[in-house]
Amino acid sequence: MNSRYIDHVTNKSVLENLPGSPPTLKEALDESTSSWGRDQLRACRVIVTKSEETLLPAIRENQEAFQNTRKISADMPSCGDALAGFYSDYPAALRNLTSLIHREIPGTLESEHAYVRQDIVNGRFWSLLDRFRVTSPKTLTYAAAPVEESPGGLGSSPPIMGLNEPAPFSHVASSPSIGPHASLVIPGLNDNDDNGVNNVNNNAFDADDNPGPQHLPHTPRPQRWTTILNPPCYVPSSHPSSEPPVMTSPHSDFVPPREFSAVASATEDLTVSLISEFIRQTLLWAPPQHGARCPDPVVDFDVQRRNLTTHLPGSNVSFGCFDDGGLYVHQFGHLGVGRTPLEAKRALGTVVEGKPKFDDSWLGQVVGELLAARFCPGDNRSTVFIIVAAQTYLRFFSASTTPEYIDQIVANAADSSSPFDECLRIAGTCWFNLQDKHDRVHALRNLSGIVTLTKEWIK
Repeated sequence: MNSRYIDHVTNKSVLENLPGSPPTLKEALDESTSSWGRDQLRACRVIVTKSEETLLPAIRENQEAFQNTRKISADMPSCGDALAGFYSDYPAALRNLTSLIHREIPGTLESEHAYVRQDIVNGRFWSLLDRFRVTSPKTLTYAAAPVEESPGGLGSSPPIMGLNEPAPFSHVASSPSIGPHASLVIPGLNDNDDNGVNNVNNNAFDADDNPGPQHLPHTPRPQRWTTILNPPCYVPSSHPSSEPPVMTSPHSDFVPPREFSAVASATEDLTVSLISEFIRQTLLWAPPQHGARCPDPVVDFDVQRRNLTTHLPGSNVSFGCFDDGGLYVHQFGHLGVGRTPLEAKRALGTVVEGKPKFDDSWLGQVVGELLAARFCPGDNRSTVFIIVAAQTYLRFFSASTTPEYIDQIVANAADSSSPFDECLRIAGTCWFNLQDKHDRVHALRNLSGIVTLTKEWIK
């Protein structure tokens, strides 16, 4: 099977006709979910029924959850009587949701403080989002002598990657598009100079030519610096004077000025901060928690990253997983019930024909965290959710953990000869780019639906 699991294994027939025999649960699951892949997906009998939806099917099929999603719209400031009537009792919710959907701060401000002064509620979200809007990577050179630019400027110089740091995308093709309204534009990553270094044409990200929020630039990694001492890093030029100075000092501590450079790029922590802030504002102002005083149970966001070891009951099968926080139910002082984990990555991964592909290893990690959430003590949900994020993008997955499936996977883990013909049905949305207002609406709707279903389950 050359294609990715998420695109190929879409029904039970395809799963059962895959070549070779799947490993047993004991053989496949007895390790961390960060090492899961196709073998674990087959052992758990995973099928991906949908993967490019704008709204999770579980939300669409629930009347209350679906009705709540319809109260969130891109044209909320000029909404009809139904929306106006609903929000008439919650003017703060309408005002702050509108601010979260439509950017009301013109331009790019210089500090988080300035954003918060402009918008005390959502200012931090806009500040974090604009951390990803830098038009080109900025190389800091600690030197007395200036580094000369080539005639094309820094935009035509090769980017300086950190030592042992992988490129954010392993493959890029032309005309990329990601979500229903957003596109991924990363030109030049396949263009090599004479030294084999990827040459990014940063002019493609010029703010005057491409002001729209749908473009994803090569992003900086603030406050995480990689010092490059060898080989020397410099901006090439046709002028001989621009060549790097020769190290002539015998002293081991001597470093030529042009060899001491640093470059910033986006980190996973920055993604977690951005998505966390977006989720927090959603929980405050979007239905069904749009009131100033929301009664128990309240769905809240836990910033604490959780390291779990999950044991399948009645067997010696166990696996570990690590998430980046998540939603949980707060009820009568109890925390952590009904968790919807957040799984963040530094980059979207492989891009083929302009579209990011969800690799088997990432899907395996998602399935492992979904099962870990379902097997938490006191959790008997028939549908569990997970939020997946990378840079300014996020998508949602759900798993149908029916009682029949849970009973069979537990029995088969204890005895591999026990019947196991039920499937774990996974559904997912497409990628939503938080830089696009229409994609923000889709993300808000999915979060609203997850909160509604979680509150309904706990009652």
